[in-house]
Amino acid sequence: MNEPFNVRRARLSILIPTYRYAAGLERILSVLAPLPDDVEVLVFDDSPEPDLQAIIARFAKKMPRLSYRHNPTHSGASLGAGANWNALLEASSGEYVLLMHHDEVPLDRDFLDLLRERLSRPDASDAYMLDLMLVDEELRPIRRHTPRWMRRFVPGRTPTYLFRRNVIGPTGTMVIRRSVLPRFDPTLRWLIDVDFYVQLFQQNIDWMFEPDIRIGSVQRSEGSITASLSGRLGQIDAAERRMLAGRYPKARLWLGAPMGAPIRWMETLAWGVLRTGMRLMSRMNVS
Repeated sequence: MNEPFNVRRARLSILIPTYRYAAGLERILSVLAPLPDDVEVLVFDDSPEPDLQAIIARFAKKMPRLSYRHNPTHSGASLGAGANWNALLEASSGEYVLLMHHDEVPLDRDFLDLLRERLSRPDASDAYMLDLMLVDEELRPIRRHTPRWMRRFVPGRTPTYLFRRNVIGPTGTMVIRRSVLPRFDPTLRWLIDVDFYVQLFQQNIDWMFEPDIRIGSVQRSEGSITASLSGRLGQIDAAERRMLAGRYPKARLWLGAPMGAPIRWMETLAWGVLRTGMRLMSRMNVS
């Protein structure tokens, strides 16, 4: 079921790259349906088999601007993560774009109502950062990804620190105006989203943090990019940092320059204290 793209301009494009995780796609569509006329949803499936067509057909009546493409059928082969994300960006028509992976999900039924209200304001910003919670597969909260103050402070003031700690999280927490939208570097596998964020915030964009619009990041033991790189992550991370050091010479402190080792060591201690405190607070809230 391959639908035509770019029929008319939408206010918001929600882009969902999928790979062998039908439950994740169904979970997202269940929250988004029914779909307003000014929102389009594009699903590009990199799985070997087009197993998602039944799910797409079931939601199509409630979501007239839902489109599906099976990459191996359309292009002759799977695209790979970064190329698939860029293909979605190119195919979308919205003034704003939200790239939501299949293991992310809006946590509130009024998610689209709240977001559309923000985007329709005359003084709408170039980008919006949504609140982020780590959740289990039943969408029960585990803990906050990083403190809200850190997500508010780091991207605008010192975006290259994101190479040290990705305090933003997955791309599903960012809603970005098309005119300032970077592209993903498909040669990257581990730091691909961080490189994207640094490109974005180095433009000195006008952006806002939205604590009342929440995204959940579903923590799974299998199927994530982290799990797929298991055993090779250290090697891949080191290689990508060497490459990015040439692209971002002012970010070498956080990309691993030898002279910055003492600073990074102190930062590691501070980060450990912060994470311990966050976990303790999460346990107290749960209990």
